[in-house]
Amino acid sequence: MKYIAKMMLALLATVTMVAQAYAWDFSVSGSSEATWNQTTSKARDNGTAVTTQNFGSAAGAITITSSHTSGDSTATFSYKFEVDDDWDEVVTLAGSSKVGEWTASSSIDFDRGASTARGLQGAEDSPKIAITNGVTTIQMGLIAPVSNQSTTGGSTAGGNVAFGRDDSDIGALIDEYSGLGISHKVSDTISVDVGLQMESDNASILGEFGNTIPAAVQTTAFALGLSANVGPTIGFSYGSGNSKAQDSDASEVKASMNTMGLSLSMDLGGPSIAFTYGTSSGELTPATGDATKSTDTGLALSFSMPMGSDAVVASYTSVTQKTETGSTTNTDASGNGLEVGYNTSIGPVGLSIGYGTQSFKADTGSFSNAASNDKADGASTQDLEVKMSYSF
Repeated sequence: MKYIAKMMLALLATVTMVAQAYAWDFSVSGSSEATWNQTTSKARDNGTAVTTQNFGSAAGAITITSSHTSGDSTATFSYKFEVDDDWDEVVTLAGSSKVGEWTASSSIDFDRGASTARGLQGAEDSPKIAITNGVTTIQMGLIAPVSNQSTTGGSTAGGNVAFGRDDSDIGALIDEYSGLGISHKVSDTISVDVGLQMESDNASILGEFGNTIPAAVQTTAFALGLSANVGPTIGFSYGSGNSKAQDSDASEVKASMNTMGLSLSMDLGGPSIAFTYGTSSGELTPATGDATKSTDTGLALSFSMPMGSDAVVASYTSVTQKTETGSTTNTDASGNGLEVGYNTSIGPVGLSIGYGTQSFKADTGSFSNAASNDKADGASTQDLEVKMSYSF
């Protein structure tokens, strides 16, 4: 009887451990925020200053997550939905498996998109597959192995000036693209990253330099990154690429870009500072007419002073732009931004107070802040914002 009892106890323990090993963990998360904002802006030099004040609130995405572990394999399923201008649903399954010293990982991400008269519209997923032994990582698919070196911080207010003539952070113009990436740890403090892009579907160069060529093109590019922790952390990235027409009848149609980013961040034993310098030069050659060359240069300086669970933050950004068509300079403009802020909490609620200011100059043309938000000479903005946030 004692033997049988021991066997029953051992079986019960085994079943319990197996059930725990194959159990799926489950969680639901969401977030919301409420803001007060006061903005004073001028559209141009000597223009009329317009002041607006608004209370507002917004809901973040609701995410349902379930994860599972079995031996050296893991899988995480999530379902996220939100309304942000339109209804959006994202279904994701991410997993990893280890065999010997190598661990492979990938994820499937389907975005069902917005509801239209023709039904739910979605986009085909472009995953990546990565394999690593902790020293060398190889990835293929939609990748971003090389950092743009952006370290831009700041407050909750709008003051930072964007880079690359869109909403990019200051640094190298490098984002996601389809290709091959290899990362290698040279030592505990130094790592090297390399990326290669090859796409034939009119893709942007390195995922950033927009391709407006009205022809089928082949895009080829590479990116190289270096990171070294030598007291301060120093990072450097460089990227170069081109798009050329596939059709010999449109062989003169092409685009090219060179970009570079340099970053430095330092922890001063409490306070921390970070600096980024970025530059980009791109050229578009149409089938007829002169080529257009755009050159952007930017720098960002950030500061953070923690005070217990609170923090004082500040940032300064500066961007210059030049556009040349043929021998004519079409645009010679610059923008500067400053942000200061204080972050704290009231129990479970985060509270952020920030002030930001922007000013723009344009000797010719206008400063391209985004496709639909160019800034004329003398344009300026002062922004004061208070934000309460809660995650659950």
